[in-house]
Amino acid sequence: MKRLKFTAVLAAILLLTSIAPATYADGQRTIVDESVYDLLVDRFFNYTNDNNFDVDYKDPNAFNGGDLLGVKEKLTYLNDMGFTVVNLGPIFDTERYDGRLALSYDTIEEHFGTPEDLKALVDAAHELDMKITVDIPLSRVSAQHIWTSNENWALPNEDGTIDWNLDLPEVREALTNAVVGFISTHNLDGVRLIATDGIDTEFLNDLIGAIKDAEPSAYVMGDGDTGANFDLAMYDQTEEILRELFVAFDQPSSQLSDLPVSNENTAAIYVDTPFDSRFTYDIVSERMFPPTRWNLIMTTFLTLPGTPVIQYGTEIAVNGEKAPESHPILSFKSDDELIKHIADLNYLRNESEALRSGKYELLKNEDGMMVYKRWNDEETWIIAVNNTSETHVVELDDTVIGESDSILRGLLDGDIVRPVDYKFNITMDRETAEVFIVNEDRGINKGYILALILVWILFIGFLTLVWRQGKKRKEESSK
Repeated sequence: MKRLKFTAVLAAILLLTSIAPATYADGQRTIVDESVYDLLVDRFFNYTNDNNFDVDYKDPNAFNGGDLLGVKEKLTYLNDMGFTVVNLGPIFDTERYDGRLALSYDTIEEHFGTPEDLKALVDAAHELDMKITVDIPLSRVSAQHIWTSNENWALPNEDGTIDWNLDLPEVREALTNAVVGFISTHNLDGVRLIATDGIDTEFLNDLIGAIKDAEPSAYVMGDGDTGANFDLAMYDQTEEILRELFVAFDQPSSQLSDLPVSNENTAAIYVDTPFDSRFTYDIVSERMFPPTRWNLIMTTFLTLPGTPVIQYGTEIAVNGEKAPESHPILSFKSDDELIKHIADLNYLRNESEALRSGKYELLKNEDGMMVYKRWNDEETWIIAVNNTSETHVVELDDTVIGESDSILRGLLDGDIVRPVDYKFNITMDRETAEVFIVNEDRGINKGYILALILVWILFIGFLTLVWRQGKKRKEESSK
C-alpha cells in the first residue's frame, strides 16, 4: 500500500509539472480565485473548555462547544484540502448555537470565544494565505436584540423574530455602521450578508458601497438572488439543479445548461446550505452510494465556472434531513478518500487560472454524459463526467482540443487519450469522472518511466532486505 501511494504521489508530481503556476489578475486574488469552506463555529471543533458553560453535547438544539480557537486549530486541515476562504456563521451574541438569533451587532458570543480569539484566528489564517469572512444576518434576528429598545426600529415577524424598519434613515445608518465597523475592527476579509429576503436592492447596494469604501479588498457575498452588486451571489437555482442532476445516476442532464454560470464567474457553486437537508440525505433517500455520488459532484463543481462554496462536513458526507440534525459536531476521525479527492481537485483549481476564471463551453450533455471545456491562452482542460449506468465513448474533434498533435492527460485516474484520424475518443466507465489537461504529445515520457523503474527497484530492494533480515533472525533464534 505504501509503495502504491508513493508511486501515485511521484506520478502526480511528474504529471503536474506541465501545469502553469498559480497566477492572478493584477497580481491579486479575487472572489473567483477562491474556494470557500462554510462552517458553524459551534459545530466545528471544541478547542477549549473555558467557554463551555451551558453546553450539552447530547442536545442537538443546545450549544455543543465549538469555538473560534477550534477553527484556528483546524486551519491546517482546511488548508491541506485547498480551501482559501473560511466563512464563519454568525458569531454575535445569540440565543441559538447557529448564530442566527443575534442579540447584537458588536459583541462576540461568549460560547464562541473572545475578540482576542477572533484576532488569533484571523492572524493564523493570514499566515497561511487564507481569508476569514463572517455571516451577518440583516433580518430575522432575536426579539431581544439590543436595538429593539429604539422606538419603531423593530418589525415583528410571526415566528417571533424581528426585522428592521429600513424605511427609517437612522436604522439604515446604524446597520451600515455596524457591519462596516465589525469588518474593520476585526480585520476581516469580508462578509456574507444573510437573511436578505425582502430587503430592497437600493439599501443592499448602499451597504456594499460603504463596505468597499472602508475596506476596498473586502469580499461582500450574498445569500440569495437579490439583484444587488455582491461579489458572489448564491442562487437557489444552482443548488436545485445540481441536486436533481447528481442525486442518482441516469438523471436527465439538460438542466446543466440552465446553471447560472458564465465566463463572468460571479455565482457560487454549491449543493448544501446551512439550513436545507444535506445532499447526503437526498442520496441515501434514493438508495444511492454516497461516496460515488460525492466523487462525481465534487469533480463537477470544483471545475465549473464560479466560486465553490462547500458546507462543513461535506468532506465526510455528513447526513441529516434538517437542522439541527444536519448540524452535528464535526468528527475528524473518518475515511479520508473524499477528503483527498477534494484536496486533489482544489489543488488543480488553485494552480490553474483557466479552471478558476477561464472560458467555459459545454461540449456534450446527453442523458447524464457530460463533457465541458475550460480554457485560456495558456492551457486547456476537458472535464468528462459519466453520471450514467453504462460505459460511454465520447468523440471530440481535434479542433475542439485546439492542436492536432496534442494528447489528453487524465489527472485523476491517469488516462491518456491520443487522437486517431483527428478524433479524440474518451472512454468513460459508468459513474466516473476525469479531468484532462491538454498537453503536447512528446511521445514516451522517459523521465516518468525511469522514475517508475526506480520505484520498483527500491521497493524490490526493500523487500529483499527485509527478507534477509528475517532469515538471519530466524537462523539466530534456532541456534
